[in-house]
Amino acid sequence: MQQRFEFIDLAKGIGMMMVIYLHVTINYPSKINIYAGSHWDIFVHSMFMPIFFILSGMFFSTKTPFKEWIVKKIKRLLVPFAIFYTLTYLLNIILVTFLNVNLKSGFSYWDIFAVFHKDVYPNSALWFLLALFWCSLYLYTIIKITQIFWLQVLFVAICFSIGIMLDKTATDIPLYIDTAFTSVPFLYIGYWTRKKDLLNWLQSQNKIVHICYTFSIAVICFFIDWQIGEGVSMVNNSNGNPLYFLIGGVAGSLSIISSSFLIGKLPIISYIGRYSMFVLCTHMFLTNLFTKVLLKFDVSFFISSMLATFLVCLCYFIIIPSAKRIYFINKLL
Repeated sequence: MQQRFEFIDLAKGIGMMMVIYLHVTINYPSKINIYAGSHWDIFVHSMFMPIFFILSGMFFSTKTPFKEWIVKKIKRLLVPFAIFYTLTYLLNIILVTFLNVNLKSGFSYWDIFAVFHKDVYPNSALWFLLALFWCSLYLYTIIKITQIFWLQVLFVAICFSIGIMLDKTATDIPLYIDTAFTSVPFLYIGYWTRKKDLLNWLQSQNKIVHICYTFSIAVICFFIDWQIGEGVSMVNNSNGNPLYFLIGGVAGSLSIISSSFLIGKLPIISYIGRYSMFVLCTHMFLTNLFTKVLLKFDVSFFISSMLATFLVCLCYFIIIPSAKRIYFINKLL
């Protein structure tokens, strides 16, 4: 059981490293940002958020009554969203009003309502918490309706189709309700991975089989993204070709999870993964800070962006132990 938790921390850590690096690179001017729009960018985009839905699905359960279940989800997802969304707004007021800082995204006192009519806003990485809440609610309903596998798959497919239809018709539903529909298959795949104990089956195979499996699904994801992949942005529910998005997202995510299961633990990355919820909610402050500082130096984009990513991760070895002393944050951790 201990190995299971270590591999999940590592998989979440790898996912968070991709998230952090992406949010570092978007702060660089397009004329020097060789990463944006590249094949590697498309490759990472295809799986860096699906992996979190799949990992969440591995812990998904419908055994508790709905009232108890929904209260737990509110505490785990909606409360952190409300706290960090409000803190972001208050911090921006201080930066703009008292320190005369010009924010890249601009600022208005009406931004407190931005989540109700925008997909992207300051610290918009918080979107995942809302999308996961709605997605969990959809899947809980499906599983409670029927225990028949093929019917569950049918309902999951319907949810995915609704999300894709909303994408293709440019229909935006606030609070990431549209993105949640598209994400249901990923959550369901994680749920069945744990339910059928597929990882224990994989562990029972010899390492050569495990490595071949991991390499094969990674190649599938890379081939799809390299040859026929399109830009994906789950925050905007923009998914390109639905089939390629689904296959690439699942294959890429499973390759990371399988690799993590094989490796077990990597100190810095596993630490970031262990506290991924807190890192998700706070890292954009640090990415903005370090990229602004490093842009003042005449260094290559690659070195600058990698250094900024490393510094962000390093900061959490100081921030997290300090944050644990704050009651409501310690509850989240």
